[in-house]
Amino acid sequence: MRRLRIASKLGFAQTVCKRNFHSQVVNTSKSIKDLFSKNSKSAIESFFKNPNLFDATFLIGRKEVSFDEAIKIYKTIENQKKSLQALAEIILCCHRNKEQETFDELYKNKLIPLLNSYTNNDFKSLKEYSWNRLFACLLIYKDQNQLTFFYRTLKAQCPNITLNEGNLRHLLNLFSTWGESDLALQVLESTNTPTIIDYTMVLKSLAGNGRLKEALSLLKKMEEESKVTSDAVLFISLLKSCIDNNFQQEGLKLIEMIKKRKLYSTILNTTIINFYFHFNKPVEALNFFEEQIVR
Repeated sequence: MRRLRIASKLGFAQTVCKRNFHSQVVNTSKSIKDLFSKNSKSAIESFFKNPNLFDATFLIGRKEVSFDEAIKIYKTIENQKKSLQALAEIILCCHRNKEQETFDELYKNKLIPLLNSYTNNDFKSLKEYSWNRLFACLLIYKDQNQLTFFYRTLKAQCPNITLNEGNLRHLLNLFSTWGESDLALQVLESTNTPTIIDYTMVLKSLAGNGRLKEALSLLKKMEEESKVTSDAVLFISLLKSCIDNNFQQEGLKLIEMIKKRKLYSTILNTTIINFYFHFNKPVEALNFFEEQIVR
């Protein structure tokens, strides 16, 4: 029954299927945009009289267009060779309308097979908007293998393409969480105005992979080249990673930085004391404890 319901949603009226549609890809006509701004129903009717890929993409992406209407519009151009952008729009439309079953059907059986059929030249031909809509779909599904593969593909085939800040921050979060430190670093470098949260995610990812030296280098770069200032939460994360990975010298450098900045909190102080005891430095731990009492 579920398959039948999905098939029904993806089905298309016979009267529409019998029409002869243009396969040529053209820019969205001004008449459709103008007409849509005045009367969305008339714009949709006009589209079915002379459908094309870009008009379809424009209409599917409008929130005013119902889900059923969007599906019908998509079906007119789904078999065109350059329908990736429209496919991405209808998948995002499914997400927007909470049509999860149809979303899964299109994502697994349409989008991924289509992407897997693409050659390097096909990827190179994609424009910035198409890449951003593609990643919006991939990020909703949070498929680690697909996201890592296609981000590497993007950087290799279209290095000048820039993803929007929303996609970049979502990627940064996921790559950091998954321990994909190299990819997280690449995303961080592409971000226009990285925040302390962005840096913290990447630093924690590096530290979690035992790459404390690189984390310290990034920390230094962060403070020298940007307006972002380290906070207690960041140092707590890094010190805990030093303890977990037995990086004594790196941890001692962090404590020096903390003292210079006079960055103290109850949790941070406790973490520093734990660090000293972990590396068998009870005297240093006691001295630090007494300094905090005096302070």
